Amino acid sequence: MNIQKIKSQEVKVSSKLSEAYALPARYYIDPEILQEEMEKIFSQTWQFVGTVNQVEKPGDYFTCEVANERILVVHGQDGVIRAFYNVCPHRGGRIAEGEGNRKILQCPYHGWTFGLEGSLNRAPGFQGVENFDPQDFCLHSVRTAIQDAFIFVNLDPNAAPIENTVGSMFKDLKHYQLGKLKKVRTINYTIKANWKIVVDNFQECYHCPVAHPGLVSILDMPNYTTTTHEYYSYQQAPMKITGMKKTFGDNGNMEEIEIQEGLYHWLWPNMMLNLYPGSGNMSTNKVIPIDHETTLATYEFYFRDENLTKEQEDLIKFIDEVQKEDIIICEYVQQGYRSRAYNQGRFALNENGVHLFHLLMQEALAGGNNQ
Repeated sequence: MNIQKIKSQEVKVSSKLSEAYALPARYYIDPEILQEEMEKIFSQTWQFVGTVNQVEKPGDYFTCEVANERILVVHGQDGVIRAFYNVCPHRGGRIAEGEGNRKILQCPYHGWTFGLEGSLNRAPGFQGVENFDPQDFCLHSVRTAIQDAFIFVNLDPNAAPIENTVGSMFKDLKHYQLGKLKKVRTINYTIKANWKIVVDNFQECYHCPVAHPGLVSILDMPNYTTTTHEYYSYQQAPMKITGMKKTFGDNGNMEEIEIQEGLYHWLWPNMMLNLYPGSGNMSTNKVIPIDHETTLATYEFYFRDENLTKEQEDLIKFIDEVQKEDIIICEYVQQGYRSRAYNQGRFALNENGVHLFHLLMQEALAGGNNQ
């Protein structure tokens, strides 16, 4: 059998892990598939955009992008956090940049102003314009949902409620009091690999003994596990070292309990939430495709206090080193997927997290997933 014939054969991802093949290589190298993903996945799923701590007070706002759409998230005077397309309905100007606080939203192009709830406030120079109804020129809203401290948006007005996707994930994390954590640091990584390769790599530690010797030196690898749910998974990474504690409790009634593991969550399709041993150490990761072979991975680090200890600075440095090791892997895997010698791989039984992701990708691109 020659290489070209091998490349032409594709097998669907089986729901049975022990017999399943991975997604074909073309899913990672074909620009047309990324366009399909933008329409069927990123435009129809709940996308993590930020935390409530970023918009604590009325008038607080931040901007972001989802599926190539500009989005504005703002805390209204009525206390509600809303999201809008960051597009002026007059001539398509950008309403806001970055983050900050405003009493009113103003387009810098022609000066149209909008209330924090999205209603048109003033359209300069439109006196005498016939059949002009201000109600027809409000900011266009985007579905918004809050889970614990995390803000999500969905561009699809008909998508299922976010609870269908997150299940009990955030309820199970409630005792960590994630809403009390403050964003302290952001690190952006530009990776020359398809976004799915980055997710695949995150979803398993099968590669850790070879690729991350420093990480493995502190992990209890024989007891490392990955648990999958319908639309999310989490990896439990017990630590070899002992004596670390995490603080739980409300109203000053704090309780310290010993914790000896890291928890690494993935939420369909492209959010990661990581909890590290220690007192209030968390990071989030958004995996955003730039093009079919380039990805932006944004890591944001959260702690209880903005003044970091040496141990916390060392933790960020260590995580950064692990990410750089993963970037090297992801980039040469991208090159491998272009080879005529590679088509589809198989799963080890401890790659159940990757298997879940591939099943969801297969279903979504077939049109059956609208979460």
